[in-house]
Amino acid sequence: METEPLPRGLLLSFIICFLISQQYKIMQFLSANSGYLSAVASGSSSYMMYPFCGGEEIKRRPTNHSIAFLTVTGHRPGNGTFYFGMTLRALQEANVPDSAMLVNNYSGENNTELYSYLDRTNHSYVPEIITRPSQPLRPPFEFKAVGWSKSMLDTAAGDSAQRKKWRISQSLDFLYVMKEGLRIFPETDWFVFLEDDAVCTRKNELIPTLLNYMNTGKGKGVSLIRLNKGHGMVAQMFHRSMLTDFVGYSTFRFHLVPIDWLLILYLEQMGLKYERQPILHLFQHKGELSSFADNEVRKVDKRIR
Repeated sequence: METEPLPRGLLLSFIICFLISQQYKIMQFLSANSGYLSAVASGSSSYMMYPFCGGEEIKRRPTNHSIAFLTVTGHRPGNGTFYFGMTLRALQEANVPDSAMLVNNYSGENNTELYSYLDRTNHSYVPEIITRPSQPLRPPFEFKAVGWSKSMLDTAAGDSAQRKKWRISQSLDFLYVMKEGLRIFPETDWFVFLEDDAVCTRKNELIPTLLNYMNTGKGKGVSLIRLNKGHGMVAQMFHRSMLTDFVGYSTFRFHLVPIDWLLILYLEQMGLKYERQPILHLFQHKGELSSFADNEVRKVDKRIR
């Protein structure tokens, strides 16, 4: 004997009664995740969901920071340690929120190992950690190095195969963290790139100094601010517009010269000099060992090494 289905009106009444009984829980969920749901509706991938546990609200990391801090880290060859710890601690003491940080772990190991390292060294910060996927060491097609410094090209061409592979990987790591930073922080105008052994020396002044420079006439028309003495990518602050342009420029040239040389050449083609970009002495390079993969000392243009 077949049972007859419930009348449509009665079924609808049951559904309405159930929704009314669950109204509070539904409103609580929508309130906790309104930002995430609107981001999904708009096609944005800037919001990250955390596990729902213990009946607590699902939280999301804020992405609307005035300044984002990006770095690349990994095990150092030889002793296998991270330099990242002292850089992170200095930023923590300078009141940089961990949600404003993005870390590219170039070692390729499971990021759980890096989180474990932070836990062992008593870091309360939990920055977002990403790992660059494997990429070819040459771009799909190349642009000719027209107007570039011959001394730079000749020196880079003379690199050993080991060093070429190392510096190309370094450039790819930089480009990856910058591309992801531009995507993850869509409302951020300024991006600080730090090598993992760049330590803030004026912790109490870091954020106030940067914000003051950005919000006064001093920063008008500026797109790059050097944050340490000397050359190299140790500590640089890019405006979004220049960073976007520089990333695009470097995407097809990263294999030719090191990334810090590429920045010099990029600025020269823009009619700018790296040495004339404003500098704020806020970071110091703490690396004890040369980062040259082959440890070879060379006498070249002082702008280069």
